[in-house]
Amino acid sequence: MPELVLMSEIKIITDGGRRRRWPAAEKLRIVEETLEDGASISVVARRNG
Repeated sequence: MPELVLMSEIKIITDGGRRRRWPAAEKLRIVEETLEDGASISVVARRNG
């Protein structure tokens, strides 16, 4: 007996495939921000896009 399968359509939205390029100084600043007391890595990541 065949099973009933329900599926939803989803759309994947991209920024056109371009990757952001980070200068070394910017990367260092972001990493240092995660090392501060009480810093949340996920919050820092979201803030820096």
